[in-house]
Amino acid sequence: MKVLYVTNLPAPYKIKFFLLLAKKVELTVAYERRKAENRDAKWICGLQDRTFEEIYLDGIKTGADTSCSLAVVKLIQNRKFDLIIMNGFSSMTSMLTITYMQLHKITYWIACDGMLPNDNSRLREWIKKYLISNAGYYLSPNEITSEVLRRYGAKEEQIYMYPFSSISETEFATESYDKKIYKRKIGCDGKKIILYVGQFIYRKGIDVLMKAYEQIRNDENHLILIGGGGALRYQLI
Repeated sequence: MKVLYVTNLPAPYKIKFFLLLAKKVELTVAYERRKAENRDAKWICGLQDRTFEEIYLDGIKTGADTSCSLAVVKLIQNRKFDLIIMNGFSSMTSMLTITYMQLHKITYWIACDGMLPNDNSRLREWIKKYLISNAGYYLSPNEITSEVLRRYGAKEEQIYMYPFSSISETEFATESYDKKIYKRKIGCDGKKIILYVGQFIYRKGIDVLMKAYEQIRNDENHLILIGGGGALRYQLI
């Protein structure tokens, strides 16, 4: 089976997924951008050789990590794919490609890394329903995302729940784990622990987390931050 997967960036966690998918299908991945303006260029380095075809689309940059490109349309016109998966629907490239496929009765799937319900204007609601409701199937990582997809017209039988994660089974601890012992080691015995894992940057919402924690901070809870660099690293220290 020949599969075309359209996404914005060669993100490390997505590359891991593509390497696994490429074991099952003949995979072509089309990226809107080579890198994001709000990420360190080293983010995409150090990954193993690809076992799938990669295509970087020509287009006009829009935002930090997306573009406006008709290159996917040309790709669909010139090559035969058994399945086309759009990773999201909000970039200009995605919207143009989905509109083309709808007009030409081409079946496509929508894959979502995650969605949250929110209030939109009537125009935004209409656009989302137009882009989402006509997909053939949907790949959803959790029930909240599935709920949002149903809100915009996806039918229950069209939604496939799948455990999308960048963590493999080999990275999980195999030995038994006692939280009480660990809490005692770090001086948090009897306390509730709030754990954050990620970069110390605004885009991750860590500034919101810190403000929220200040409102509930007391002797019964403890906040632990685990992560790499970022603009807020030294402020947090």
